[in-house]
Formats: sequence, C-alpha cells, structure tokens
Amino acid sequence: MRHWWQCLESVDAVVWTKAIRGGNWDVAIWRLASLEKKRIQKDVVLCNTVISCCEKSSQWSQSLKVLLELHSLMGASVVSCGAVIGNCEKSSQWQWAVQTFSAMQEFKLEANAISSSSTISACRGGFADAWQGATSLLHDFASSSLQADVIAFNSAITAAGEAQAWHSALELFMNLHVGHLRRSIVTYCAASSACEGQWLLSWQVLNQLQDGRIAVNSIPYNAAASACEKAAEWESALEVMMEVRKIRLHTIMTYGAGISACEKSLEWRRALQLLAEVPQNSLEMNVVVHNAAISACEKGAEWQRAFNLLVSSGENRLQSDLMSLNALISACEKAKQWQYALHVLEMIPDAKLQRNIISYSGAISACQKATQWERALVLVAQLPSCKLRGNAIAYNAALTSCEMGSQAVQALLLLKHLDAMQVEPDEVTFESTMRACACAEQWETTLERGWLL
Repeated sequence: MRHWWQCLESVDAVVWTKAIRGGNWDVAIWRLASLEKKRIQKDVVLCNTVISCCEKSSQWSQSLKVLLELHSLMGASVVSCGAVIGNCEKSSQWQWAVQTFSAMQEFKLEANAISSSSTISACRGGFADAWQGATSLLHDFASSSLQADVIAFNSAITAAGEAQAWHSALELFMNLHVGHLRRSIVTYCAASSACEGQWLLSWQVLNQLQDGRIAVNSIPYNAAASACEKAAEWESALEVMMEVRKIRLHTIMTYGAGISACEKSLEWRRALQLLAEVPQNSLEMNVVVHNAAISACEKGAEWQRAFNLLVSSGENRLQSDLMSLNALISACEKAKQWQYALHVLEMIPDAKLQRNIISYSGAISACQKATQWERALVLVAQLPSCKLRGNAIAYNAALTSCEMGSQAVQALLLLKHLDAMQVEPDEVTFESTMRACACAEQWETTLERGWLL
C-alpha cells in the first residue's frame, strides 16, 4: 500500500501545504527536504505550515532551521518568526526566543504585539538573565513605535518575580499605571506574588487592588498572606484573612499561610483557632495545613494537642506524613515526654514511612532531656542498621545524656564511634565529653586517650 505522500509526485506547493497541515513534525520536515527532488517551489505558506507542525510538537530547534532556510530562500515573515518565538516560549528556550525577536530587525520585519508578548513571556523561569532580557525588551518598546500591552507587562512582572527581583517587578507594576494601561487581575496577582518576601509591599499591592474596581480572586490575597507568613507577621496575616473573609474568597491556601505565620510567631492558640475555622467554612483540609498546626503546637511544647491533631488526621481521612510525625516527636522532646517520643518513632514504620535522621535526632534529644542515656545510646546504635548517617546534633544529644548520667566510658566510646562514622565534631561534642569525664572523675583518662587534644 502506498502512503499518502507517495501520491504527491506532480502537485504544487498549495496541495503540499494542505497535505502537511495537521501532520507529524518529522514527516513535515522530511517532505520539506524532499521538495527539491520533486522540483516543487517552496513558498512562505508551506514553510509556515511546517513551522506550525514543529510548534505543536515543541520541536523548537527544527522550527529554527526551517526559519533560517525560509529566510535564505525568500525572506522570513512576521508570522514565521512569531511561530518560532512561540515554540521557543513553550520549550523554555528564552535565549533563542530573544535572538529570534532580535533577528526580526535584521530581517527588516516589524514586530507586533503577539511576537513581543511571546518573547517576554519566554523570559519567565527564574533566571536572572531572563528577566533582565524581559525588562530590556519593554524599554526597547518605549523607544520605538511598538506599544507594549498589559500582557507583555504581566509576563515581565512574573519573570522578575520568579527571579526574586521584587524591586524590578514593583517598578514594572508602577510603570504600567504611568503608561496609561489598565491593570488586570493577572497584573495584581503577579506583583503580589513577586513581593512575597516583602510583606509590606505585598500589602500595598493588595490595597491598590481593592481600590482598582476590578473583579478579584483569591490569588493576590494568598500571596499577601504568604508574604506575612514568611516574615512571621502573624497579626498582618490575620488582617489579610479578615479582608478575604469579607469578600468570601478565602481558600485552604489562605488558611495555610495564616496558620504557618502563627506557627513561626509561636502563636499556637491562634493557629488552632484558624484550623477550627477550616471545616466551618466548608473547606477541605489537607496535610500541609494540618502539619502547620502540628508544628505550631510543637514550637509551643503542646505535645498533647499535637498528639490530638495527629489522631484527628485519621478522622479527617488525612494520611500523616513523615513531617507530621517528626513534628510530634519534637513536641514530645520539648515537653520531656521521652516515652511518647519513642512511641511515635515506632509509629513511623507502621505508617509505611521510613525514619530519617531528623526522627532519630528528636527521639535521642527527648531521651537526653529525661536523662535516659541508655535509651539514647540504643537509638544511636540503630542508625547504621537503618542506613542512616548520624550527625553532630544526634551524637551531641547522646553525649549530653552520658554527661548527665556521669557515664564517662560510654561518652568516650561514643566519641570514638563518631570518629569512625566520619561525623565532624564541634565544640559541644568536646565539651559534653569532657564534662562527662569530669563528673566521673576520669578526666585524666580522657587526656591519655588523646581524643580531645
């Protein structure tokens, strides 16, 4: 059976274009290359169709090759360059998108809003050079006849935000207003997200949104709450939540940011109050929000409340993760509840999770605070069988427990084990070992061994 392209021996470029359109990119490239043998004249429409096939399959390098061939034969078009830029944007090839856009000037083609916006949008991705390229393009627009639209500004603000260049994002946000372009909700969302590390600025963007008389959504409010959370400004986070509740746009992400802000500020009571509001507002609880509440109780040494939250996670059909259980171990450690810390440590494999060094460090510290040096040493001895490499925190906790129990010999053996495991000791390591020996009146033995010289 002959394939469809084997029937196209003596047709023109129009028929070829219709045949290629909607086909696979590799077939389109192969047929384009075979046109010379068929003595069929290539034209712009045909090449654009091949570029379009490459764009749909994210074959940016192939579309570039076709564009260069088109330019060498009869000159590229604005549509051709725009399709290649769009392909580079989809494939996160911002350098090639910028180079193609610059090549349009060499080709003496006048860029339009679509190609310019696509080029700026391609500069997203968190790379420093990329967002600078986006802002440079906007400045070029200002000095030319090409007018940047709000989509181009939004893309540039997002690019700056992803590169953590909040100052440039805010400058673009203000320039958009000066340029008499109407900001959209996407503009506010991009600017608010870019200012996540600057909670006051995020607040200012939010205030301008409220005065902007446009339809709003939860994204800028969530970004403002997240900015307050990162700055541990729990009161400001609660203010954002009050505002978002007024307009009934609160989401589980808003509550997550508010609870995390309270956790970082040691406001466990406020965190639990917010957690209680989640089901009241018909929102679906998730593990991230639940873990933030457990961590808030952990930092407040409220181990019983943290335990109750872990139990309630099962009632809410939430699968506890390692972060939940490690936070609970830490809560028990702070409250000197070593039995419960060990109980939770045993719960981890039952939950089909793998214990890590954080799990063991918390349990060892719990035993240390309760002067349970024997149990602390047992936990240290378990590390190799669990394929875990101890760290200074775990060993120092065990050494401190030996010090509190006046166990000089055990401290010295543990120090030797630490050296064998190639764990870098610190000042606490040596001080704890020396104090353990001093308490047992065996400091001379310590010096004779030569470990602390």
